[in-house]
Amino acid sequence: MFFKTGKSSKEVGFLSPEMGAIIEQCRKQNALWFALADDINRSAQATLTKYQIGPGEMSGQHLFGLLLLIRSLSNFQGGLLMAERGMVVEARTLFRCCFENAFWLGALLKDGDDFISDIMGDEVANTKSKARWMMRDPSRLEFSGPNAVARLQARVDEMEEASGKVSGQKLEDAAKRGRLGDAYIYYKVLSGDAAHPSVSAMNRYVQRDIVTQLLELHAAPFLTRFPARSTAVARR
Repeated sequence: MFFKTGKSSKEVGFLSPEMGAIIEQCRKQNALWFALADDINRSAQATLTKYQIGPGEMSGQHLFGLLLLIRSLSNFQGGLLMAERGMVVEARTLFRCCFENAFWLGALLKDGDDFISDIMGDEVANTKSKARWMMRDPSRLEFSGPNAVARLQARVDEMEEASGKVSGQKLEDAAKRGRLGDAYIYYKVLSGDAAHPSVSAMNRYVQRDIVTQLLELHAAPFLTRFPARSTAVARR
């Protein structure tokens, strides 16, 4: 069944064609910041597109560095797409990913193959953790064919034999390793006020009307607002 609806921002939110005018308004009101962000993006994109890869010339360190640059550009461009629509929480969540990439890049630059080995160990540790979670409740493997638990356990044993004892790579450790430890606080701020459903993050959807002093809930500054008399979530 398909719902026939209109396309106004009230009906479909940020998916509305009306966002074109809002994007223009957002960029105009924050012209200097968007100009800076566009310049950063253009420089990074040029670095990526000018990178020439010859056959057999790429080391593991260069490969991981290039992949982290691609991920950083994708996260940064996604954050700009959110920011120009007034989606502050979503933008900050994506920009938070750029800090993760920077921590790994710093550690990769400092320790090279040693950090790559730790990255691979992190992948193995995460895979084993997910496999063990599945095996704790066999019903989770109900549609995975016969002897699913035994086959999965065999795969875990195989990974342990090949990799030995490995552990997950903590972001804070990677930040310190790449001498970016002080930047970790910004990552924590973005985690607390955007990426996680904390009071600080939810408070970004609340404003106090200057005239009535009533709290209003809103999806973004430019979309429909809803009066809210309760102050349980946000106090200003």
